[in-house]
Amino acid sequence: MAGWGADAVSYAVIAVGVTDVCVQGIVLERPVKVLGDARVLALGLGLVVLALATMALTAIHPSAPAFIDRCGRRGVTRASDNRTRQERKWRPRLDPHAT
Repeated sequence: MAGWGADAVSYAVIAVGVTDVCVQGIVLERPVKVLGDARVLALGLGLVVLALATMALTAIHPSAPAFIDRCGRRGVTRASDNRTRQERKWRPRLDPHAT
């Protein structure tokens, strides 16, 4: 039989519950005190929208992970980097399995 059995489902539900308690009781305690409920809720909603948009972009365009990775690296470049602009330019890696 393929799929999850009753034991696997119950363990997953327990894991989700324990994670929820930890996040609400430990992780969110300080931001709620500093920002307030409404701002933390808005921040969480914004992060969920960003995550869903990123997943949709990844599903629609196969090179989206490389694009997102490149956007993340752009801020890492330091002023002491003495490579030319052409050397710093991102180039896609060749697929070793392509014919």
